[in-house]
Amino acid sequence: MAMTGYYSQITVNRIFICALVAVAVCTSHGKCEANTDGESDSLSARAEKAFEHEEYETAISLLTEALKGKPNPEFLCERAAAKSELRDYAGAIRDCDDALKLHPNEHALIMAYLCRAQCFVATNDHNHAISDCTLALDIDAKCMEAWIIRAGVWYQLENAKLAIVDINHCIDLDPTRPEAYGFRSACHQTLGDWTNAVADADKAVQLDDKNSNCYMFRGSAHAGNLEFDKSLADFDKALSLDPGNDAAVAAQCVILATCPKPDLRDTTRALQLAQRLCEQKGMTDCNRLSLLASVYAETGDFKNAVEWQEQAIKAATADQKNVASERLKRFQSGRTALGDGNTYLGLTTLKSWR
Repeated sequence: MAMTGYYSQITVNRIFICALVAVAVCTSHGKCEANTDGESDSLSARAEKAFEHEEYETAISLLTEALKGKPNPEFLCERAAAKSELRDYAGAIRDCDDALKLHPNEHALIMAYLCRAQCFVATNDHNHAISDCTLALDIDAKCMEAWIIRAGVWYQLENAKLAIVDINHCIDLDPTRPEAYGFRSACHQTLGDWTNAVADADKAVQLDDKNSNCYMFRGSAHAGNLEFDKSLADFDKALSLDPGNDAAVAAQCVILATCPKPDLRDTTRALQLAQRLCEQKGMTDCNRLSLLASVYAETGDFKNAVEWQEQAIKAATADQKNVASERLKRFQSGRTALGDGNTYLGLTTLKSWR
């Protein structure tokens, strides 16, 4: 196995893509011109403040009251955004549909498409998400948020080349956004282009050296480039900026347990980190238990690897059971799971670590 093939799996961290899409949607949430009465405007203003304070149910209630006077595409889009924050994606999509039926102005039209696209992303309806982003771009080719969301969808569909095309538009429009360079770094990593992956991650850190995710991007790029000392340093920096960044701890576990450089490989510390991650969730999280089992396997302790993987299977959700069961078979046959090109991080993604 090519070592770069293994470490490239560390880069497949969909949490970063989700964060990127969240940035886009939050940026797109705003006011647009519409004919409203004073009372409705007041309710909308109160709803916006509630939204800013993450009081989404209050925002929905206020906007529902505002909509009693007259259907308003702006209010519907705002209510859809609040519903999506509460994961009521079906309700949010209905509000966006209703807003579009009112033939809103271009600003409200784009808001509706972007909010609906976000809901489609959340429900893995990739085709409709791409369609809505494209419709928004047909109205305004400079709509940064539409380019970002669509790039994220292409990435989720494992089409890194198209994702790079879209994110290049974002960088052309605004070369100061660190998340755009970080995302492009992740795409380059997926394609095995480590030179550009490191360069883009460096640029992300230069633009925002207080952002934990920027160091996560660069740490994974360095790992793929077999610069493990730099990788560990970046994950340490990510943790110093965000002590709750369990994705960084998980990535450190993998490198410490499998690093081909003897001076950096430290399975004892990897075990300690993996155990700490499990304890944080009361030893009931499948991903964390599976990581602990995998690290035990790297030490040659397949007895503990099997025992902990069995616990992982008990804690697994329906969509986790197949991967967890296959991992158990590997341990039962005396094979490791982290260093064979089907890495733990690559198989499970890091959504659950945050």
